Amino acid sequence: MAGVNSASSAWEERITFQTDGTFKADNFTHGTQEAGSGTTNTVAGSSGTGTYRISGNTITLKFTGGTVERYIFFIHTGKDGKPNVQDVEVGSRNFFVDAE
Repeated sequence: MAGVNSASSAWEERITFQTDGTFKADNFTHGTQEAGSGTTNTVAGSSGTGTYRISGNTITLKFTGGTVERYIFFIHTGKDGKPNVQDVEVGSRNFFVDAE
C-alpha cells in the first residue's frame, strides 16, 4: 500500500521484592516500525535498585541514587473473597507474581 506505514509498541515492567527489604525494578519498551523498504526495531530500558518499606497501604521505594517514590500498595481480592497474593497493585500499576 502506498503511503501507509505500520508501527507497534509494547512495554514490560518488572519489580522484584526480596525478603531482606531490597528491590530491583526493570522497565523495557519494545517498538517496531515498517516503512517502505525496511523495518526498524528498537528496545529501550531502565532499571534501578534500592530498598523498600511497606506501611499500611503505602510502599516507599528508596532508589540507590537517592530518589524516593511513594505509592499506594495493596493485594487484590480473589474470586473466593480472600486476598490473592499473586495479584498486587503498586500505584496505578497491577503486577502479577511470577513464582519462578
